[in-house]
Amino acid sequence: LAGAREDSVIGVVIPYFQRQRGILERTLHSVTKQDTTVPVEIVVVDDGSPVPGEGEVENVSLPRNFSLRVIRQNNAGPGAARNKGIEALKNVPYIAFLDSDDCWKPYHLSSAFTAFKHGFDCYTAEAEEEETGFRYLSSFFKDGLPLASLDFAPWAHELTQPMINFSVIGPISTSSTLVVRNALIGETRFNTALRTAGEDGLFRTMLAAKSPRTLVSSRVDTLLGKGVNIFSEGGWGDRAATMRSICFLKSRLLMRPLVGTFPVAKERVEASIEKARYDLCRCALANIRRGGFPLMDFLGICANDPLAILSVPKSLINAVIGTLRYQSCAKN
Repeated sequence: LAGAREDSVIGVVIPYFQRQRGILERTLHSVTKQDTTVPVEIVVVDDGSPVPGEGEVENVSLPRNFSLRVIRQNNAGPGAARNKGIEALKNVPYIAFLDSDDCWKPYHLSSAFTAFKHGFDCYTAEAEEEETGFRYLSSFFKDGLPLASLDFAPWAHELTQPMINFSVIGPISTSSTLVVRNALIGETRFNTALRTAGEDGLFRTMLAAKSPRTLVSSRVDTLLGKGVNIFSEGGWGDRAATMRSICFLKSRLLMRPLVGTFPVAKERVEASIEKARYDLCRCALANIRRGGFPLMDFLGICANDPLAILSVPKSLINAVIGTLRYQSCAKN
């Protein structure tokens, strides 16, 4: 595979929707502190944000090798915003994704560029939640990823099994740590129908199905903030939670045709689908009790996946058992 030219451009796609001032500005400051000398082209896609993106970029000073533009669109969700950013950077060799409330360590882009120079197609790294210290790779892959050390950097490790084996079960790369060759993306885009859950995992799995050579950094490259997050809005058993469960199940069903030639990934997708059906039915039952149930959306997913409805009896039984256990503990 070809390496990376020193004058190659890295594009940065930032979907933006925030209700609090200063969040995007802080994120952009972390981008401008990157220790890379290659040209960096930042595209902020303002997804109808209540706090306009233009005002957030006014106090951001750009290094000479950086450029920045804001593209505004009517609110259509993060997937649609990322798609617009990809289109705006279609002629850029490499693309990095960053959420508008997350921050990079100064070495993130230079590390990715090092990966590309050594023939890798995809770069990712550890990500950590700022408030809790929760780390994604170490938490979601407790048994460890199959990695081989590389001699050009102590933090650099090559994924020795197909990336798709892991993209189907957990965030092997959060949105804000993923940097890829644009040629790998090609015509692949985020599925905008999965607006509240599953779109990131499906996008990464579509890329992973192309068997990219993947470098994983053991360093924390990304600090995850706490801005607007549509994937966690609402509470358990309400309409928003049920819609997230529906979208998540849809995303796993859409992974099925991608994993046909990957036996491990295929088995893991089927297990994920079974669990997603069960979780959807549990959430739906709670939602019916609370009101505001999205009936048509639920019937739609059941039409696409009739086996989902078979999870209802099991969910009912477990809900009753859980209630009885809770009552018993309360009495004691």
